[in-house]
Amino acid sequence: MKIMVLGGSGLVGRHLMSCLRKRGHEVVGTCWKQEPKELTRLSMSNLKGIDAILKRGEFNALVICSGFTWADGCENKPAKARLYNSILPGKIAGICRRHNTKAVYLSSSYVFDGKRGPYSETGRPNPLSAYGKSKLDGEKRVRQFGGKNALIVRTMGVMGCEPRKKNFLYTVIHQLRKKKALSVPYDQRGNITCATDLALGICLLLEKNKKGVFHIAGKRPNARRSEVAQSIARHYQLNEKLIRPVATLEFKSKAPRPCNGGLLTEKARKQLEWQPLNRWPEWNLLSKGKEL
Repeated sequence: MKIMVLGGSGLVGRHLMSCLRKRGHEVVGTCWKQEPKELTRLSMSNLKGIDAILKRGEFNALVICSGFTWADGCENKPAKARLYNSILPGKIAGICRRHNTKAVYLSSSYVFDGKRGPYSETGRPNPLSAYGKSKLDGEKRVRQFGGKNALIVRTMGVMGCEPRKKNFLYTVIHQLRKKKALSVPYDQRGNITCATDLALGICLLLEKNKKGVFHIAGKRPNARRSEVAQSIARHYQLNEKLIRPVATLEFKSKAPRPCNGGLLTEKARKQLEWQPLNRWPEWNLLSKGKEL
């Protein structure tokens, strides 16, 4: 297959491109602010540029990994959240449909309110935040303009090797190596997802030409955030006593969090024969290389 990955420089995009290439697929990835290297510098707002690439390339699928994913930032700038998480993905899906290319949209557990989780794909969405609302609207627009073949992939808590070192794994390690206390919510439950597991799940969805909505996330939909931080500390032989479990309300975050918003993944496991490892396959690399 020939796949285009919008946002190939991010955590999910990088791992997805690597997985696709290892499985023998041709991949074109894009980036915007980062150094291109093997990527094409292209903003997701450049609809003419995306259209031109799809027109020339006869792509089987386009995966939208880019967007505005900072939940508190979305609360401050809801119009920007709607543009990058909803309006543009919908327009890109329409372009895909014209070129007979499957549109794949990466969505989030934030489409749920977290009151009755964990959730299956048939769970009733009820987002609490501007971010969650923009992602749910993005799902609807991608399915509307992308046609019946469009694919929505919901995930959460993605961690793994990343040059920009932005995910929760790096936060815990860096803070504890500085011997500084780290407050982590004990009342937020949900999946912790290895980026390699997510990438493989998306690859399988593409290879089996799946459509509709799928949850691709780690094994434990009820994992406490504070316990995950403690397990990271133990794995890297850091002082887990520096981790301070606190209630979500103590953070006074602008964006409300779905505290019990875990994702059930039985549908993916049955239809794809996909099993998340949910251990430390790539994370071990952090302590051996120059990542930290």
